[in-house]
Amino acid sequence: YFRDPVKLVEGSPGVPIVSLLNPWIVRRHVHAVAFAEFERTQVAEGGKWHRTVNSFFRAPDAEEVAPVRRFMEWLRTHPVELGDAIKRIVPPRVSATIGVEDWNWVEALAEFSDTSVEYGWLRRAEEEVVTDLKSISEELDDIEHLISQSRIAGAGARAEQLSNRQRGLLRVERTLKERPLIDYLAQRVVLPKYGFPVDVVSLDARRSGDAQAEQLDLTRDLRLGITEFAPGSRVVADGALWETAGLRIPPGRGLLTHSWAVCADCDVFRTSLGKEHGECTNCSDSTRRSDSGRVVIPMFGFVGRRCSESPGESRPPWAGFSDFHFSDYMADPPVFETVPCGRREVRIRTSPQGQITVINRGPAGRGFRICFTCGHAEAAPAPRAAPADGHTRPGSGRDCDGRLAHSHLGHQYLTDVVEVQLQIPMTTRQARSTLYASLEGVTKIGISRSDVNGTLRPSGHADQVNLVLFDAVPGGAGHAARIADQFSQLLQDARRVVEDCECGEDSSCYGCLRSYANQRHHDELTRKDALDVLSRF
Repeated sequence: YFRDPVKLVEGSPGVPIVSLLNPWIVRRHVHAVAFAEFERTQVAEGGKWHRTVNSFFRAPDAEEVAPVRRFMEWLRTHPVELGDAIKRIVPPRVSATIGVEDWNWVEALAEFSDTSVEYGWLRRAEEEVVTDLKSISEELDDIEHLISQSRIAGAGARAEQLSNRQRGLLRVERTLKERPLIDYLAQRVVLPKYGFPVDVVSLDARRSGDAQAEQLDLTRDLRLGITEFAPGSRVVADGALWETAGLRIPPGRGLLTHSWAVCADCDVFRTSLGKEHGECTNCSDSTRRSDSGRVVIPMFGFVGRRCSESPGESRPPWAGFSDFHFSDYMADPPVFETVPCGRREVRIRTSPQGQITVINRGPAGRGFRICFTCGHAEAAPAPRAAPADGHTRPGSGRDCDGRLAHSHLGHQYLTDVVEVQLQIPMTTRQARSTLYASLEGVTKIGISRSDVNGTLRPSGHADQVNLVLFDAVPGGAGHAARIADQFSQLLQDARRVVEDCECGEDSSCYGCLRSYANQRHHDELTRKDALDVLSRF
């Protein structure tokens, strides 16, 4: 840009597109209209609004029916006013696709299908709630039995340790039950998000007693918050420097933790709530892992304080960088379709149910030390550095006798994804360079680079790695479908990105493959690797 400043301002901006014909997004709006009408009907009949996950998915009494079941029974009566409302708002060209006239959208919402990933949206959300709560209940029963045995055997210390675990699980159970229902249904793409984040967290410094903090409003989407607000990171606001003292844990609540692992045999990423993993979903190996850990979801936000130093001339460094992983399809994986692409063919599949896991492993990948009792958090010390003894509660400064556990920070969300098999042999380095060349090429087909992201996924075949491109917005905005439709053009634009840059072929720069978001991979991104792949199409 310094050599050719005209590039900063030349060209014509792409025409903004608002698609009214995306069936996935239209379905979510239909679900929202139906859910709102059901809630109004229930209240008019003397019922209550369903505000939490537990109040909607769980029956208040063993002999009663859960409200989610009543909702589905009500929809199957085909309420006339609801049907008329949906016909008014759904574009005619999409009406037949989602089944407005024959109410087929109700079965798509309620039941699974062997032929379509668009079926079972609400059932899938319900099963996740039931499974998570059942898993915690079973673990609580096991702990209660072990506590009884320990007390009979006179092992008081062991019983106390188990009691602490029991109290922690009860807090997590309450957290799961009291999640806001609307937020949960939006996160599980049952309802639309309308482009607004529901996973917003703040850095709350008011408890530090600093008068300036009373006027401070620092909020971020959780995807950004796990990096910008991570322990060890600092942010500039209102002319001062602020840092994180810990994670916020409301009274009686607990932080959700997931275990994650990368299979040593096939490189598939997998994650599960709480417990350790079983066998790999791809190759069935249950023992070998090339990388693994535990990730905590800081869903209640962070506790901060003002630093003694003043802001400098440059932005303060962050504690670690976020890695994006494709976890799995929440529904059955869609079928690959073979499509022509230049001189070759590629295999592509799209889904609105792709789960993305974002992990911040901390400075140099060392993680963080977190107290799950008070929320105190700090970046893990460097190797051979002695960790500090004891810690204080964030905000109050009082001593805490809780144990610091090693963990990473993370976030999970569902969004639209497109998975591509280029069907040519390539190394992981080549695949990664090709991926970021493709992401830089999306601007040529009318998509902002900041609206999409990507990662790699093992294909299951030797020397082949799949590219996964996904909407950066949780819930999806339809970009993945556009990428799939124009993928041949995208590869041509990606090739021009790496051909026209003036940096060395054995490296890359911010004019081609590098961006601030992929700093962790800068050393392995080269124009040559991308060109070796893209020149075959």
